[in-house]
This record gives sequence, structure tokens and C-alpha cells, in this order.
Amino acid sequence: KLFVCGNGLYYYDAEENLVKSRNEPWNTVTVSDNKLFVTSFFHEPSNVRILYTNLASDEFDWKEISFSESELEDLKMPPENVGFGYGVGIPNIVALGNRILANIIVQVAGSGEFSNGYLYISEDFGDTWSKVDFGMPDDIVISNIVQDQNDPEHIILTFKHNIMHEFKSPVSMLVEESQDGGKTWSPLTNLDMESNGITDFDIVGSAYYLLSPFDSYMLKLNGSSYEILGMPNVKGFEEVLFSLCTILFDLGDPNIVYGTTGPVWSVGMVKSEDGMKTWKKMDGDIIESSRTIVVVHPTDPNTIFTSGNIIQESYLTRDGGKTWEPFSPTNAGDEVRIDPHDPNH
Repeated sequence: KLFVCGNGLYYYDAEENLVKSRNEPWNTVTVSDNKLFVTSFFHEPSNVRILYTNLASDEFDWKEISFSESELEDLKMPPENVGFGYGVGIPNIVALGNRILANIIVQVAGSGEFSNGYLYISEDFGDTWSKVDFGMPDDIVISNIVQDQNDPEHIILTFKHNIMHEFKSPVSMLVEESQDGGKTWSPLTNLDMESNGITDFDIVGSAYYLLSPFDSYMLKLNGSSYEILGMPNVKGFEEVLFSLCTILFDLGDPNIVYGTTGPVWSVGMVKSEDGMKTWKKMDGDIIESSRTIVVVHPTDPNTIFTSGNIIQESYLTRDGGKTWEPFSPTNAGDEVRIDPHDPNH
């Protein structure tokens, strides 16, 4: 089944019918240990929910394993006059038998200065939760929990600074691993190269791949050696920085690699079929679809110009939207005007 969430929880069944399983809005959907988890995102910790159902059953028998208010008392809410949107969410969950690992974060917009969060573990499948103390500075938060596909007991935590670009720490401080399902932790590497944050991680054979999108590089670790890899260059989009925030190697063919860009300036999805030597866009002609400006040609309704000021390219279509092409080298076009005396200008 394929599961998606948003204004509800949906899945495609064996006959490819779209089925709505739950009506409430959900922020994340995760499958781990043959269980399906959904989590919510709210302004107050007391409203955040985790539900799960066992996928070994044909029925969706949902159980709630949310936190008590006292279990989340270490979370720090922003001041009332913070002036930015914020919420509490659970972006990552991993399950192993009765043990569950969950990353709880208070995410504050703007600079992110007030963002904070911790790793929580339950040994009784959500009846009780306890915080794991890594001794990290307050400005470092967990960015991801990754479970080794070949060894479920091998779990990797990645960390990032809550303010992008401004602060850096050694990579050795930003990646922790556990070989016993989260009971004990140790640094993955002793590499002292600095990063603002590691956002994702994948394993191919003996090689570990770490993404540092805030610093525009990827690390390949292999034993005690390491290699710095550049972020994707895409033919036809040479002036666009495709800074990956997630990466996924095809389980059947590691030469096939998928990536999503971000975490702030999202410019689409990319794919490599030759071991990351070359990349191509996966999402058609348009890098980013959050248009803020749409202008129609005054004499040809099939010609439409689109742009936006949120670090995204400007595109036009000449065939009513069937195909699109860039028309400006800038990544942030704030206004588009057509000459009233010359519609081709």
C-alpha cells in the first residue's frame, strides 16, 4: 500500500482504489516494524498526537500512544510575542518491538532561534516516554532518525543547529549511532569537518552518505576515510543550486539515487541513474510550483508567464500549460510586466 497524509490519511489498496482511512489532519505518516504511525502538529504539546495500527492485520485498529503533558515538560515554548508561526510536531518515528523512538520538536519560523526538541523513547510501546539526554547545546536539535535497512537495531540520529548558516559544529558532534536499537549511543565518526547541520543519511554497502544542505555538500564516509561530494548539477539548470535535504538509494540498484531539495529553498526533486555522476529533474519542467505572479500575454492566451519572489525560477508556457520553459536567469523574480506598447517585450 501507498500511504499519504494531509487533510486526512489515505492509501491505495491492492486494486489501486484510493481509500480514506481517517478524517483528521496529520502531519507525518511513517511505516516502521510493520506498523503504520500518524502524527499531528499543533501549537501546544498537549494537543500533539501519535496513533498507530498494525499492518499485519487487514483491519485498521488504531491505538493512541501520545505523550502526557508532564513527559514533555522539558520542551521550551517560544515567548507569546515571538511574532512568528510555530508548532510542536513529531517528524520522525522508529519502532522495534515494544521500543519506539520519536523526535519531538518545537519548530519556530523566522530565524529558528527558539526551535528546540529532544529524542524520546518508550520501552512499553507508548504507555510511558522518557527523554534521552545527549548533552547537546540548546541550539542543536535532532533533524532525522534513520534506521539501517539491513540491521533494524542500527539507528542513526542526525542533528542540526536551529539557526541556519550562522553556526557550525564538527560533524562528529552532529551524527550519533546506536547498534542496540537506541539503548546506547556513540558518535558515528570523529571527523572534525564543520557543518551547520546534517539532515539525512543513507547506507550503501560499507559507505555512509550524509547531507549537509546548509553548507552545500554531501559526505561519503567509508571506514576511516571520507570524501566530499558536491550537490547535484542538472543539465539545463546550471545556475540553480540543487541542495539536497533528503537522499534515497534504490534498494535494488544503488546507482539509482533520488533526492529532494531544501530545506528552505525547495527547487524540486532530482534523480541520478549513474551513481550520482549526472542528475536530472524528476518533476517535469517546473522546479517550484508556488507561483506568486501569473501574467497572461495580452494577445495570445496560450502564453502565460509565471514567477515568484521565494527563490524560484521564472517560467513561461506557449501552449496553454502543456510544456514550460525558463525565461529569466534569476531565481527570484519579484515582478513581471508586459510592455503595453509591445506585447513581445
